[in-house]
Amino acid sequence: MTHTGPTLRTQAATLQGGQWPHTRSARSLAPLVGLALFGCGSGEQVRTSVTAGPGSTVMELKANIAYRTVIDSPDALGISGSCSNNGETWLVTERDSHLLRLTPEGTVVSIAIQGAPDDLDMEGLACKDGRFYVSTESEIPDRTTDVILVVEVQGSTASVVDTITMQYPEDLVAGVNQGLEGLCIAGDWLIAAGEVIRTDTAGVRQAPILRRRLGESNTFLHWVNLSTSTGKLSGIDCRMRGNTFEVFAIERHYEVSRILRFDLGTGPSQFDTVLDLAHLVRDTENFESILVSDRGEIRLTNDNQYKTITGPSEETVLEIVPSFAR
Repeated sequence: MTHTGPTLRTQAATLQGGQWPHTRSARSLAPLVGLALFGCGSGEQVRTSVTAGPGSTVMELKANIAYRTVIDSPDALGISGSCSNNGETWLVTERDSHLLRLTPEGTVVSIAIQGAPDDLDMEGLACKDGRFYVSTESEIPDRTTDVILVVEVQGSTASVVDTITMQYPEDLVAGVNQGLEGLCIAGDWLIAAGEVIRTDTAGVRQAPILRRRLGESNTFLHWVNLSTSTGKLSGIDCRMRGNTFEVFAIERHYEVSRILRFDLGTGPSQFDTVLDLAHLVRDTENFESILVSDRGEIRLTNDNQYKTITGPSEETVLEIVPSFAR
């Protein structure tokens, strides 16, 4: 099913979020039927070992809003991931299994994803060469793996054509409503951020970053040091800078809302820049996807679906951050 309609209703930066009287739909707890039908869901994974890495001087910045835009579509509920495909922004909804394309003309094209399991929430979105990759989570407790759905779009149809199984590192397991919260592509590499965390021997909280080359089965493990005592990763974007994987990650948890910039290395990655968003957040606003342009412009979208609909789905565009430019 597709839906096309107006989208880019630009709002002032002081727009106040309202409460919309919709309720969260119940999710099925059925088993993950059908995932084994696809070809990339098996195969031994080889992970790198990591050791402690050096710290670095941290630059702390405050973000400023350029403008906000309402994503005006009946299917724009619970947006949880974004990617840039052929110059256009694409979004994925968490529970209703839709891709949303934001056109240059200012409309939203909504495409239902056929073949998506009902018991998976869609959390992150990456795209390359016309293919879309959707990271997921489920309500099954104590999972050692989560899956990435491979989606192809042909005109007004989107279909799951494959899956990729990602194994969690060491002794970590994902709990109910925890999963691969963020996803991006740098070069030929899928990079996924896990919501589960560990605490190292020095008491530093760390989140796992999993990296896999497209078309291969080996998965490489990285850790990133978190900057707060409660925050978790909710969305990432990434790119290649020479031979380096550069990552931008949203760290959030109620009062926490910030963007970390770091490079993936052989040891735990120490962020070198913190961009504070907390002073921009309104009511229950929850940023779950991020896109960073080569010139340092940042686009965030919010997940407006938590128990009730907490306000409109919006794209928040921040003023250019020079240190985020390529």
